[in-house]
Amino acid sequence: GGLGLTGHKVLVVEDENLIALDLRRRLESLGHTVTGTAGTGEAALRLARSQRPDIVLMDIVLRGPTDGIELSKKMQAEFDLPVVYVTAHSDERTVARAKATGPYGYVTKPVDDRQLQIVIEMAVYKHASERALRDSEERFRQLAEASSEGILVHDRGMVLDLNGRMAQMLGYKQSDIIGKKMGEQA
Repeated sequence: GGLGLTGHKVLVVEDENLIALDLRRRLESLGHTVTGTAGTGEAALRLARSQRPDIVLMDIVLRGPTDGIELSKKMQAEFDLPVVYVTAHSDERTVARAKATGPYGYVTKPVDDRQLQIVIEMAVYKHASERALRDSEERFRQLAEASSEGILVHDRGMVLDLNGRMAQMLGYKQSDIIGKKMGEQA
């Protein structure tokens, strides 16, 4: 394939053993490492903590109290991991619930290898890009706050952001100015 396999560490969350084994085999043949397979939320969280995968392939319907959608929310909160849903269930309500968790992809069963490879590559790339952007924004924020210069960012006069020094120079709190048009401060 022309995708340039880099091979990612994948956690498979699937409670049907045959499907989990099939996914493991397919992923390994595509050049990935399966860090483990889990059939329950608890097992998945344990594996994510100990193995630190790059990506999670998550079945939506799982045995036990936690379904894949709830589990995805927990994983994203605790580990900042991209999650791709793998499911036979594509009814509107399920898709809507899944979409609300901001998944990095959605693959329907039976899984096609090429589709699986593409969704994994895209998800890992998108997640890395978003993380780099967040890090860059955080560095910029720290620089701006540390500056002795007043910095204000606006869009056609609407104040989007400003640093503490600029707020001090204007005699307002940052929170009093952000979101207002310049010149309409109380």
